[in-house]
Amino acid sequence: MNYQGLRDWLAKIDALGELTTLEDVDWNLEMGAIVDVLYREHPPYPPALLFDRIKDHAKGFRALFGHFASPKRIALTLGVDERFDHVLEFTRMYHEKIKHCVPVPMTEVKSGPVHQNVQENDQVNLWEFPSPLLHEKDGGRYLGTGHLVITKDPDSSWINVGTYRIMSQDQNTAGIYIGPGKHAFIHKQKYFEKNRPMPVNVVLGSDPLDWFAASCPVPAGISEFDFAGGLRGEPTKVIRSDLTGLPYPADAEIVLEGEIRPGEVKEEGPFGEWPGYYASPKSLEPFIRVKRILYRNDPIVSCANPARPPHTLTLLRSITRSAHV
Repeated sequence: MNYQGLRDWLAKIDALGELTTLEDVDWNLEMGAIVDVLYREHPPYPPALLFDRIKDHAKGFRALFGHFASPKRIALTLGVDERFDHVLEFTRMYHEKIKHCVPVPMTEVKSGPVHQNVQENDQVNLWEFPSPLLHEKDGGRYLGTGHLVITKDPDSSWINVGTYRIMSQDQNTAGIYIGPGKHAFIHKQKYFEKNRPMPVNVVLGSDPLDWFAASCPVPAGISEFDFAGGLRGEPTKVIRSDLTGLPYPADAEIVLEGEIRPGEVKEEGPFGEWPGYYASPKSLEPFIRVKRILYRNDPIVSCANPARPPHTLTLLRSITRSAHV
């Protein structure tokens, strides 16, 4: 790969002139509005945006938007060095890459920078981390939009990594919406049928390649961490949680460790989704009881701002879906 982790990736895209840092912005609609306007009015592709000194949050607690709103940033993420003149040409390159991609099993290490800070039990406070209100009709502030949700099939060794929206609810609970048929939904149903809570890790900032893999249509039974390893050409380094038993990337920015219990629901949504509309009304959905938060110094929350196309998720999905088809 051409970079090592999110922070080195940021340094690389900054050198390419594809990163803008903004300070003193309000989490309440302003962040989302700035990103949305920039997506539409910056030809041909907007820079990534890194927000700092966000209202009500300490300096250094940052939020990143627009990882994949540029073919150059997607190419860097995938380690594609060849020059290309059009996004369709890059899609063909990615198609060739995945044709020859063989999953590489993740490898465990003992520790990482994410262990620099810890909140446990009564110390857990989700509100310390910037969660924006992105759209005026959203049901709340969404901490999880560009993140990883890690679960395990209770009947096998299959580790799934997906992106399922997460709404901040209070200091230690966060609503999660997992659409029917999604791999984590299948895992959840298996746990609930056994009347057992489902352990879950949530990574709020990661190597962009891990999030890229989590957004791809990886077949059931194959971990997205292993798929990312295949794209990377080397294993994804993970740490095994002693609390949930689940892995998380050793270079993660923020990790939430907790569980989803059968029968426990809270109001979640609505949320403006990536096709550009509200797909569902407010409803009762499961939520995560967060037992511990691990985070790096000056942590970065990775975000995506769903909006009417075109926007960062439109480009990402256009490339990945086209290449996989």
